[in-house]
Amino acid sequence: MAVVIALLAIATTGAVPASGAQATGEPVEAARASVDEIAVRWFAAQVEADEIEQRLAVVERRVEIAEEQTATTLEIATARALQIYKGAGATFPDLIAGDDALQSARRVELIDRANAESDAAMDDLAAVTEDLRAERAELTVAREKQATVLTELEAERSDLVAALDAAIAADRATASAAAARRAVGASARAAASTPAPPPPASSTALPEVAPPAGSGPAVTSTVPPADAGDSGGTVESSEPAAPTAGVHPRHDEPFLVCTRARESGGSYTAVNPAGYYGAYQFSPLTWDATASHAGRLELAGVLPSRASEYDQDDLAWVLYQWQGNTPWGGRC
Repeated sequence: MAVVIALLAIATTGAVPASGAQATGEPVEAARASVDEIAVRWFAAQVEADEIEQRLAVVERRVEIAEEQTATTLEIATARALQIYKGAGATFPDLIAGDDALQSARRVELIDRANAESDAAMDDLAAVTEDLRAERAELTVAREKQATVLTELEAERSDLVAALDAAIAADRATASAAAARRAVGASARAAASTPAPPPPASSTALPEVAPPAGSGPAVTSTVPPADAGDSGGTVESSEPAAPTAGVHPRHDEPFLVCTRARESGGSYTAVNPAGYYGAYQFSPLTWDATASHAGRLELAGVLPSRASEYDQDDLAWVLYQWQGNTPWGGRC
C-alpha cells in the first residue's frame, strides 16, 4: 500500500537532506510540478474509488441481510398462521364456526391482524430490499466509471514520469557540459600561469654542475588553481546516487512504525505479487511521484524494495506529510 531531500522537501516536510545528486533547472521543475498535479488527482481518485468499494461492500451486506430477514419473516408468518388455524387442537372450520359467536369474531380478527402485520412486514422488507438493490446498481456503475478514471490518470502520470526522466537526463547532460567547459578553462589558466623557460646560457656562463648521485628531477605541481569564477557548487553526476546509509531521523515515528508493521511486518525487502514493494508497500508509480515531490530525483525508477532503509523511511514520511494516511487505506 510510492517516483523521495532538497530545500523544498525541508521546507514542506522537515526531512533531513540526504546525500546525492539533486536535479535542478527549469525543465525538471516544470516536470515535477506536472507530476505533482497529476499525483494529487490520482490520490484523490484512488480515495474516491476506495470509498465506493467500501460503500458497495456495505450495501451488498445489507441486501443479504434484508433478503435473509424477508425469508425469516415469511417463515414466521406462515408458522403463526398455522398456529392460529390449528390452535388448541381445533380445526379451522371449528375455529370459524364455533358456537360462541363473540369468540369466533375475536379469532377472525386475530387472524386478520396477524395476516396484516405479516403483510406489512413483508412489504417493508420488499421496499428496503428494492432500494438497496437500486443503490447497489448505482454503486456498481460508479465503480466502473472510477476504474476508468484511475486507468486514465495512471497512464497520464506514467507519461509525465517519462517526461520527467527525460528532463532529468537533459539537465544532467547540461551540467556535464558545463563541468567540461570549466575544466577546459581551468587548464587554459594553468597553462597561462606557467613561468617562461630561462634564456639560453651564454658562452661565458659557468659550467653546469651535475646533481648529486641519487637525486631525482624537480617536481612541479600540476594541480590547476581554483577558478575564481566558479561558484563552488556540486556538479551533478550522470548516474543515480548511491543508497543513503544510516538511520532516518523519523524512523521511530509512531506512524512509520505502525505502517511498517501492518504493511510488511517490518521487512524492507518485502515484495507483494500484486505490485507493492518494501517496508511501506509502495507501488512503483507512487514511489516515483513521491520521489519527484520531495526532490529526491535520484530515487526515481528505483524499485522500492531495493532502496535503503533510510530512503524508504524518507519517502514514506514525505508521502505521509503530503497525503496523510490515505495512501495506506487510512490505517495507523
